[in-house]
Amino acid sequence: MMTSRRLCERLGISYRQLDYACRLGLIHDTATGSGSRRHFDADTVARLTIAAQVKAAADRLFYDGMAWPTAVASVMNSPMPARRGYAVVIGHGLATFHDDADLADLCGRHGAVLVVPYDVDAAPEAVAA
Repeated sequence: MMTSRRLCERLGISYRQLDYACRLGLIHDTATGSGSRRHFDADTVARLTIAAQVKAAADRLFYDGMAWPTAVASVMNSPMPARRGYAVVIGHGLATFHDDADLADLCGRHGAVLVVPYDVDAAPEAVAA
């Protein structure tokens, strides 16, 4: 379990951004009521790490970047990805792959997409740089 403070530091986001995603219902935590400390399980931490890495890459490549809730919703609503691989943004959707052949097939079928390598065990800016 990871605290809100440690998660924000790991992801490079503000507590306000984390709180907003929790209040939208995009992220589930262990808090039981107002004033309770939030803790996040390993699955949630892994998914949010991928979301932060995708958002960081999109922010560098596109003028308007990617909204934090969009990145979070895309990752939280998909099957749990491998710990390392590629996150592929297609329109407003996101898919994850750890196999180069599957990635090449998807890019061939959909044309231009944003492909972001991710590593759940690395800091968001370390992978996307």
